[in-house]
Amino acid sequence: MMRHVKLAVAILIVFALPAGSQTLYGTIHRGSNPSDFIQLDPVTGAQIAAIGSVGYAVNGMAWDATTNTLYATTSANDPTFPDGLITIDLATGAGTPVGSGAGQYVN
Repeated sequence: MMRHVKLAVAILIVFALPAGSQTLYGTIHRGSNPSDFIQLDPVTGAQIAAIGSVGYAVNGMAWDATTNTLYATTSANDPTFPDGLITIDLATGAGTPVGSGAGQYVN
């Protein structure tokens, strides 16, 4: 019997830090499970560190340089906040819903 496992990777994002260096972040998750927020090597793409659980199934990210905020969208399969907009804490990886917009298809 063959077993299939779905693996989803959110869009990765690169942004400049105040010191001028670059950091590459991403998320990984399986199915509707919560995503893990990770740091990647900007040259090789290899995972450098696991930062923490986002708490939501992430399917895309965008960096707002004017507010230094990392936004993400949640999957339609997320059991607690489907198709929602969240922010992600860079230090912990924790996601926080923006408003009560679940189900608004912001992604």
